[in-house]
Amino acid sequence: MAACGSERAFGSGGGEERADVRALLRDLKGLPDGMRKAGDRPWKPPVKSKDRDCKLIFDALSGRPPKSGLRQRAEVSLTGDLLGEDGGIALAAYSGDAAHRHHSALGDALSGCEEMGSSDPVAATEFTAAPSEVRDLGEDTHTRTFQGTLNGFPYQIEVVFSRVDDTLVSVVHTSLGEADGSRTAELARFALARVRSGPPGDVR
Repeated sequence: MAACGSERAFGSGGGEERADVRALLRDLKGLPDGMRKAGDRPWKPPVKSKDRDCKLIFDALSGRPPKSGLRQRAEVSLTGDLLGEDGGIALAAYSGDAAHRHHSALGDALSGCEEMGSSDPVAATEFTAAPSEVRDLGEDTHTRTFQGTLNGFPYQIEVVFSRVDDTLVSVVHTSLGEADGSRTAELARFALARVRSGPPGDVR
């Protein structure tokens, strides 16, 4: 799969450039309107799951990507103006063909994670997987929606996994009620563009 063609991604070279993946998330100018940085810590999932596929997905989204071949990672959590809106971007740069392998495994996991919820029935937190309305992000992209309730309130989680050369790009966007798929796509495009071209002011 080669969604970005022959375009050379930031950090895909050698030496010092390969050590700067974290610079991609230091300046977040260009985020979708109303979204802003909430902190340097990863996005925190609203529920934990013991299911192998679900755990793989939400570990990657929350700063715990697959370890084999991992050479660097970076995360940022986000908040938005909509009710209950938050999200995150997680980048993981790998050696060799590890990014391709892990990206494929995450795609399989999205197909395998069907339900998850809190072990506490009083919490009224449960989610069911559904097809995502996020489109047109390239061949190297997997998407999924998890919809349900968080502490009894309607809640939706949009998930995007993509790959640019040796870097996995994981994006999550959530909201009370229904998350806006167009904003999810816009957030994912922001992250992908960052990885492809480097941080603002980067001259290569």
